[in-house]
Amino acid sequence: MSEFVQQLPALIGVVVGALGSYVAVVRGDRARFHREEVARWEERRLAVYSDYARTLKKAITPACRVAAHFGNDPHPHPLPPEEAAPLLAESTPARDPDGEALLGYYAAVRDDLALPPGLAVRWQLPPVRPS
Repeated sequence: MSEFVQQLPALIGVVVGALGSYVAVVRGDRARFHREEVARWEERRLAVYSDYARTLKKAITPACRVAAHFGNDPHPHPLPPEEAAPLLAESTPARDPDGEALLGYYAAVRDDLALPPGLAVRWQLPPVRPS
């Protein structure tokens, strides 16, 4: 029994060391997972925003060129409305999937942050004054 008592501090040290090592590894893995998750969301957000911006640019550029045709925009390449109609018709349906992806991204972020659906802030509009 005296040998066991003599080796008890060493055994306790091994157990404490193993538990400490386990806790350090688990915390490190958790921190790494969180960093990787944040990086994935950043990559996804960048992809969704850039796709939507590219789609909007395809829709806005012909509109600006038509406005330049009428003298309302400084775009260097004016475009008559007749020539812009096919470009605008082509860009409108392409905007829907990218807009939906943007909304799906926002919904996923709201779920991750446990936010309720809808707007987080309700804007207070000034009262309407009768004319």
